[in-house]
Amino acid sequence: MSANKNFYQTLGLLSDADDVVIKAAYRALAQKYHPDKYKTNKELHTQVMAKLNEAFAAIGTKAKRKAYDESLHVSAAKQEKRKPASAVHPSNDELIEKLENAAMDEMVVIALFEKIFSESILINAGWINTYSFKNGKQKETVSFTELKLKIIEKLKQ
Repeated sequence: MSANKNFYQTLGLLSDADDVVIKAAYRALAQKYHPDKYKTNKELHTQVMAKLNEAFAAIGTKAKRKAYDESLHVSAAKQEKRKPASAVHPSNDELIEKLENAAMDEMVVIALFEKIFSESILINAGWINTYSFKNGKQKETVSFTELKLKIIEKLKQ
């Protein structure tokens, strides 16, 4: 297990999700991305499925989840010690850290995206919400994790 991976993000969840929700999210994503459902891009879907399996293996049971959560806290503490005394963009660094550690709820992330990109977001409600916005002249639809990654990418620029 890599300390750099956030398995909650992989499954599109907050770190305080119930065990039942974790299992349901995994099953829904596994059903959606299972490589047997796709004749094209089978390799891509196999990679996605491997990430989903790795995430569920790490947080799918109470004992494994507890160990994983403890490793996240230790990793976060080590990163905090390694931070330079004066960051170039301290507010951006704080936002990035909150996004990476799932410390922001959905509505805050959406508001942040809309502010940074000056684009309105449409929430496509479902078992797992998706988010649509205009990217140039085209409509783009992304998952919550992808939405956060777009914000992080922009903040790092």
